Amino acid sequence: MVLNMGKQDFEKRIKQRKYARRARINKRLMLVSLLILMVTIYLVTPLSRVKTPKIVGNVIYDKNEIIEKSELKSTDFLFSTDYKVAIKKLTSDRFIKSAKIYYDFFSCKIVINEIEFVGYVNDSELGKIYLLSDYSKIYENDLTTKEVLHLEKSQPIVEIDELFLKNETEYNILIYGLSKIDKSARGFIKTISPYQDDLSLLYIELASSDDKKVYLIIENEKIASILSNQNLEYFISNVKDEYECYRYGISENKKDIFIPIKVCREES
Repeated sequence: MVLNMGKQDFEKRIKQRKYARRARINKRLMLVSLLILMVTIYLVTPLSRVKTPKIVGNVIYDKNEIIEKSELKSTDFLFSTDYKVAIKKLTSDRFIKSAKIYYDFFSCKIVINEIEFVGYVNDSELGKIYLLSDYSKIYENDLTTKEVLHLEKSQPIVEIDELFLKNETEYNILIYGLSKIDKSARGFIKTISPYQDDLSLLYIELASSDDKKVYLIIENEKIASILSNQNLEYFISNVKDEYECYRYGISENKKDIFIPIKVCREES
C-alpha cells in the first residue's frame, strides 16, 4: 500500500515536470512568434521606411537639397536601402567632402562634411576666385549661378587682396588662420589686404554700423589668435578715437594675449 502510494507520487511529479517543461517551451514559442509578428508588422508598415532623414552639418545646401542629392525616398526601406549608393551620390557634389548615414531610431541621419570657403579674390583678369580652407581655389566662371548664390548666402566669405595669391607661404598662413576662426567672426571682416605691401602684415577693415571706418593692423601669423568673435565685437564697439591704438600686452593671469599692432577708427 505504501509502495503503491510512493509510486503514484513519483509518477505525479514526473507528469508535473513534463507539463512545466511543455509550458516553458510553449511560452518561448509564443514569445518567438510574437517577435516575428512584430518584426513583420514593422517591415510592412511606414515605421520601416526612411521617411524624412535628419540632416547634420549642412551649411551650403539646405535640408531638402541634401535629401534630393542623396536620392533617398520616404518610401525606401530602412534596412534594405543601399546607403553606399546614396553616399556616393552625395560626395559626387563638388561642395561635399564626405557623408555618412546612420540609423536613427525610426529613420536615418545623414551627416554632411562640406568644403569651407573662407575668402575670395577679385582678380583683375580672371574675375572672382573663391578660396577654400584646404588652400585650393574655385573660379567663379566654373560655378553655376545657383552655386554662387549658395556660397554667398551660406557662409561669410572675406574679400582678400589678390597680392596674396603671388606668395604661397603668406597665402597659406592667411587661409589657415581664417579657417580656424569662427564663421561669426569672419562675418565682421570686410576686406583683408597687405599693410604697405608687406604680406606678413594685414590691413583688415571691419564692418561698422556707423559712418566711421574701423581697421586693424595685425601680423599674418597671429590672425587665428586675434580674430575672435569677442575681440572683433570689442574693437568695433569700443574704439572711439581716430588715434586710439593697442599693442601687445599681458593679461591679468600673466599669459600672453595677442592683440593688434593697431586698431583705429576714422572717417570713411
